[in-house]
Amino acid sequence: MLQLNSVNIYIEGKKILKDVTFKVISGEIIRLVAPNGGGKTTLLESILNLRKDYSGSIKKEFIIEEYGYLPQVAHQFPKIYLQLQDICEQEFSFYSQELFTKNWHTSSGGERKKALIGKAISEGKKFIFLDEPFNHLDPLSSKKVEEELKKCAANGVSVIYTGHEYTISGSRDIEVNQWKC
Repeated sequence: MLQLNSVNIYIEGKKILKDVTFKVISGEIIRLVAPNGGGKTTLLESILNLRKDYSGSIKKEFIIEEYGYLPQVAHQFPKIYLQLQDICEQEFSFYSQELFTKNWHTSSGGERKKALIGKAISEGKKFIFLDEPFNHLDPLSSKKVEEELKKCAANGVSVIYTGHEYTISGSRDIEVNQWKC
């Protein structure tokens, strides 16, 4: 469970989101929606304590070892001489054997994104947080990622993701703009 009550989020002392209040229950899939620069990433980072400049209450019934996280720009590392299987040790339907043994530095942005989504899913025992997970993915890969996330939710893992266009069917949209200052 995750519950935010009257959370105000600041950047460089300026309030950007005010009175953020919502609750996520076990197995629920939530999409945070807002235009570019609308506070979706900042809200996720605040929930995960990656940003400390907020007031109000964020109650979490999970610890760091129980969630998986995909940052928005994680796939844009410089040349890293790893195989994608070094990033994620588990295979998924969207993450083929061929991709699994490919080198990071020769992989496309979409292939890197799939490896990092796989990592977040495999780490997410209670929660999975994905910032723009469907960017750089083709339609078939997006559908397969959706199927994997729905399996996680069916097993009681909550999923919060940000997005503009792609929507996981059955997810609940939360409009971040309602809290924008």
